[in-house]
Amino acid sequence: MTNIPATIGAETREFLASKTVEAFEFLYDLMNDETASVSERIRAAEWLLEAAYGKSKVIDPDKVNARLRAANTILLATQAKANKEARAREFLISNIANLAAEENGAGKSE
Repeated sequence: MTNIPATIGAETREFLASKTVEAFEFLYDLMNDETASVSERIRAAEWLLEAAYGKSKVIDPDKVNARLRAANTILLATQAKANKEARAREFLISNIANLAAEENGAGKSE
């Protein structure tokens, strides 16, 4: 049975439920009626799709933008951390090489 509000009487609910197929057929015919306005045809199609699949989600652009900004911040922080770690490795490798060279040089003069 369809989602008819409980506030209407049982007889009215039964009557409306019995007309569901006719209502869908009317909307289908309207959707395909080339003499109807484009806006009427589109709205009929929307009603049929909503009945079949439910209303589509409305995407809030502010939420999408906030999520993109958060993802970008995480990406930048990750890149900064990776760059910092790479510079630290380079520094250590350079200093180890210098220390080794100094020790080798100090050992030669003894």
